[in-house]
Amino acid sequence: MQTLQRKFSVSERRACNLLDQPRSSQRYVGQPRDEDQRLSEQILAWIRQRPRFGYRRIAVLLRRDGEVINDKRMYRLWKAVGLKAPRK
Repeated sequence: MQTLQRKFSVSERRACNLLDQPRSSQRYVGQPRDEDQRLSEQILAWIRQRPRFGYRRIAVLLRRDGEVINDKRMYRLWKAVGLKAPRK
């Protein structure tokens, strides 16, 4: 959006109108949740104990501990922590 504004020297309102996009979406800044940090620490703790487990198996262990987490969120946190698939 800002590139479009600079290149064609148009206002934010006009650029958003051209792209058929709400202006409020340009100002939105997402906030990381504190819960994600806590879950990331728990994931790392489980990985230290069981380094060969993948994200699905770790998700099962977290659910057994009482966490509410689905596989898509687990995979996002897994990647954010910098983990990869376990080596065979």
